[in-house]
Amino acid sequence: ISGIGNIDDDEILFRRKISPYRKANEDSLDGCAEISKNTRLVLSEAIKKVLAMYDDNISFKAVQIFPNEQSQIPSVARAYWIYDCVMEECIHADAIKLPNGAYQEIIIDKRKIKGRNIFRPKGLQQNQIVVSLAVAESILRRNPYGVSLKKVEMR
Repeated sequence: ISGIGNIDDDEILFRRKISPYRKANEDSLDGCAEISKNTRLVLSEAIKKVLAMYDDNISFKAVQIFPNEQSQIPSVARAYWIYDCVMEECIHADAIKLPNGAYQEIIIDKRKIKGRNIFRPKGLQQNQIVVSLAVAESILRRNPYGVSLKKVEMR
């Protein structure tokens, strides 16, 4: 399957019960959405550098995504990064969990994050990371494309 790095492909395909030898055009749109949901976030070089500045325990792996048209490869193909950062059991007891398993709003228990600047809360359905204000400001100074930041309550 094109565009999924080796670090993720076995796990994603196993969860979806897809043979790794299956052709990409044999999967449905729902199947493609499920694969996308289980794929880790892909970071640009600029965002990777910011995260590495604030946490040297995050590991990164380079991936390249290529267009279908060979003539577009020189202008479009570039390295992106998938990351593996610490997961913390840090969702506060006051966070309301909805029937579908998602949280109405994420509330972080600040006693459980051990002063980390970057981490992934355990128990979230979405692949999201939480960053400190300093990391968020560093990211925004680089005018990123496709990055969405949202204030998270901490108690």
